[in-house]
Amino acid sequence: MRRAAFSATALACLLSAAACSSGKDRNLSATTAPRQVTAKPAGGSAGIGPLTVSNPTSTGGKDRPQQVALSDRVLIIRGATVRAGVGETSTLVGVDLTIQNRGPNAIANKPNFFEIMGPEGDIFAKQDGRSGAFYGTIDPQKIRAGRISFEIPRAATSSMRLMYRPEGLARTVIVPLTIK
Repeated sequence: MRRAAFSATALACLLSAAACSSGKDRNLSATTAPRQVTAKPAGGSAGIGPLTVSNPTSTGGKDRPQQVALSDRVLIIRGATVRAGVGETSTLVGVDLTIQNRGPNAIANKPNFFEIMGPEGDIFAKQDGRSGAFYGTIDPQKIRAGRISFEIPRAATSSMRLMYRPEGLARTVIVPLTIK
């Protein structure tokens, strides 16, 4: 008996709820014309995209350094090497670099300024800790040279690029690496 009463009550509630719906959405009105919406900026300014260097200045062939001149510095890539990594699926990429400060102020040189970009655009930033005194502040008209190393997946070594993203006014640069 209770079961029948419960079923009858449930059916009555369901029918009442269905009867209340008119099938018409009250938020839609046939008299409202579409209007154009213009996006408003939230602040900030338009950015400047990275400088993608397809053929860096070289001074005489494949084994010569690649140079990229920026407003306050010159990035010189003296070469890159690939060797077996720690595991079977990883590779160590070593990049020999020189940063020349050609401005009137000191510039920073930090590990997070350097990343490796794989052939599909993947970014690898993990560097091993053996970069010596390469990082730090570079005084005006001085240079800093050293080797930085990245551990990346072996599958990403076919066409690598170095992405140099310094803070401040210098532009981001993407340079293809020539493996020796």
